[in-house]
Amino acid sequence: DHTDQLGETAEAIAVEKAGIIRYTAPVVTAASHLPGALKQIEAACRMAGAPLVRIGPEAGPVGTPTLSPAGSACDLMTSRGLLRDVWIGLAGAHQVENAVMAVETAYRMPVSVDETAVRAGLRQVRWPGRLQVVAHRPEVLVDGAHNGRSAEVLAAAVRELWRPPRVLLVLAMLKGKQHAEVARALVPLAGRIWCPPLHHPRALSPAELAAHVAAAGGKAELVPTTGEALALARADAGTDGLVLATGSLALAGEVMVSLSAP
Repeated sequence: DHTDQLGETAEAIAVEKAGIIRYTAPVVTAASHLPGALKQIEAACRMAGAPLVRIGPEAGPVGTPTLSPAGSACDLMTSRGLLRDVWIGLAGAHQVENAVMAVETAYRMPVSVDETAVRAGLRQVRWPGRLQVVAHRPEVLVDGAHNGRSAEVLAAAVRELWRPPRVLLVLAMLKGKQHAEVARALVPLAGRIWCPPLHHPRALSPAELAAHVAAAGGKAELVPTTGEALALARADAGTDGLVLATGSLALAGEVMVSLSAP
């Protein structure tokens, strides 16, 4: 994301991101698989006198996590040893990987963080707009995925965790995002697709987004509002389909507002 400001390569992006590094503050990175980016982070740490902690393949989930729409149960290997029977309150295999980074960062905070606090933090964590179920019967799932990689992760999570017989997709995006890549990841998942306009100054027009959907092999229906798209999708879903609203956190917010309206 934001490659127009950050650069087109991992190395260029690392240079910009490393600008946050401050004197003596520990830096935790999992960029060991990106040698060019890691080199830039190492240089920035040397200049700032900041200790660098590299998270390698020796840290992470041990065995196969138990995944569910409500979260994940797993064992985590950390620099302080093995944490058994951890519950992570975020859905998706990718959040298990992210949890290791969060734990290692917490261990290096300038306050004491013990195992009890780590377990409580992972259990209680919530991230609105990320694989969040906001309604039931049918289930309505919102996610802010707006680039190709996040859309691929979203599609994999829906298939693995929800396994719905049908997915009804409400899709809306902002300008400057990876529209074609998102469409390619999500169109194969969807039985029907609706594209509403977003109330946002950088909203991509539904017609432009529908063209990307068509290029990916799908057909999008244009509707005047997010509320109408949501109503049509829920009606089509019945009791066993899954309504997925994604493409932007702006859309996630509009769905939540629509569902809360009297």
